[in-house]
Amino acid sequence: MQKLIAVAKREQAGDVVIQHATLINVYTNELMEAHIAISGKHIAYVGSELPPCSDHTLVIDGRGYVLSPGYFEPHAHSTLFFNPATFAEKALRHGTTAIVHDNLELFMRLDEEQYLEALDAFAKFPVKMFWGARLDAQTANDEMVRRFAPERIRRLLAHPFVLQVGELTDWPRLLAGDEQMIENVLSAQSFGKRVEGHFPGASGGTLNAAAAAGVRACHESIRSDDVIQRLRLGMYATLRLSPIRPDLPELVKGLLKENICWSNRLMMTTDGPTPPMLEKGLTDYLLREAMEAGLEPITAYRLVTLNPATYYGLDGELGGIAPGRLADILFLRDLRQPRPQKVMAEGKMVAESDKLNVELLLPEVIRVASSGKYGPRKVEESLFRLPVRTAQEQMEFPVIQLRDAVITTVHMETFPVRSGQLDWTSNEGLVLASLIDRQGRWVCNGLLRGFARQLDGLAASVAVGGDLLVLGQDTAAMAKALRRLLELKGGVVLVDRQQVSFEIQLPIYSSMSPEPYDVIAAAAGQLYRHLREAGYVHLDPVYSLMFLPATHLPYVRLTPQGIYSVKERQVLYPSISLDHEGENDDL
Repeated sequence: MQKLIAVAKREQAGDVVIQHATLINVYTNELMEAHIAISGKHIAYVGSELPPCSDHTLVIDGRGYVLSPGYFEPHAHSTLFFNPATFAEKALRHGTTAIVHDNLELFMRLDEEQYLEALDAFAKFPVKMFWGARLDAQTANDEMVRRFAPERIRRLLAHPFVLQVGELTDWPRLLAGDEQMIENVLSAQSFGKRVEGHFPGASGGTLNAAAAAGVRACHESIRSDDVIQRLRLGMYATLRLSPIRPDLPELVKGLLKENICWSNRLMMTTDGPTPPMLEKGLTDYLLREAMEAGLEPITAYRLVTLNPATYYGLDGELGGIAPGRLADILFLRDLRQPRPQKVMAEGKMVAESDKLNVELLLPEVIRVASSGKYGPRKVEESLFRLPVRTAQEQMEFPVIQLRDAVITTVHMETFPVRSGQLDWTSNEGLVLASLIDRQGRWVCNGLLRGFARQLDGLAASVAVGGDLLVLGQDTAAMAKALRRLLELKGGVVLVDRQQVSFEIQLPIYSSMSPEPYDVIAAAAGQLYRHLREAGYVHLDPVYSLMFLPATHLPYVRLTPQGIYSVKERQVLYPSISLDHEGENDDL
């Protein structure tokens, strides 16, 4: 502290001095000419007087650059294909120096000690690795509810890098007065942590109840009216541009018409970017899209720097270029070119010209804990059947219709019955969809329309809840894809004409790869091309796979109980109990 003060008073040379800088002052909404002195990890001085330098001072000429505070991603899902370390590497290259990660995948797979050990390891990264604490598992499974017991959540909330509970995907339980949910929300408030909601399409009444229950932010605005409604109720509203909800440009245009974009309670997020989207960038991509939609540049930068830092109570350390703040500084060529040429984090130059100068390693506890076997012991075509109890020659069956990438509806369709099983094979555009318990205890089979026109077999381990999803029109190909998936210990496998046509291995908790980001991105690009060729027409096929079991979304899902109507809370077709035990699951 003494040195920081001495450097601030220009009585002592700083470790780094940036001379002749033009910086974005997010506090006064202006471009400002200044010199900057840095002591250790922190900014000591910002002003018009040139700071003293010594032989040990790193002097940087700021001319030709616009300096921005490091970007802050307030809501990230970083465990789909990539892992939190490779995601952080990509983020850092693009100027994002603080991230609030969703914790669901790690929390569901690690015990408490392992999870906290992982958080401590991530805390050593130059990019700030903050976390939310989920209160539900996104899928209807009573066993999983126990994992979110209040005593476990309190231990997480005590960690300084856990900033909030949420997102609350099972918010109906909270508003219905569920004791566990209420206790967990009250615990967050007692620790001074935030509560983030998940309220797509919610009415004013629902949002009022949520705000009264302590929810202080929501990233699920679909229209500008949704944003305004949240702001009027005292919430922070996070504008989203994600693979399945690219709403940001239209939200900005709508807010500009209402003269709302000045609000200091607005933020921006990529939510859960998949590799194809990340090829366009992260927070820098949001900034480009927002400015192209008409948002004034400095206001746009404030939405991804100061505003999220303020929301999380971190604006004393993050969010701006000012004395006492961490020296997270981006060197931009132009105000409208938000992808940085250089990235400084905590006073060190960590990236230049899209290349990292640091290595971010996945904590060993995650690698070790992800070993183990899973899935059914025997994989046979008989897994993929639709037995029915009827003496009639035909019957109606609930077909899941994929309306967009994640929203489903249900339609009753009539099929012939042969030898006690539904015969669906002559219906064009249908695929059999099977959700298989990762411990091999049950299988939920259904019919899905709108995913692909021609798909022999696909097996994937990326569905929420961690169970295995198999889709296809050829049961032999489906079985082959599943066998290969189990050999890989997770990933996505495509089988065409009884040959494996594509595979990506995701051995870390069956959803993440240890490979560098660029390797993952190239493989993911191939997967997307294969599925487009198979007839997938929606925004993002990986999200379709991931959310088929997700009971926080409307309207029909595959679940351990069977084909499940979310709104009616009713099983439309039961799952099948498997008569053999699965392997021990340590994933």
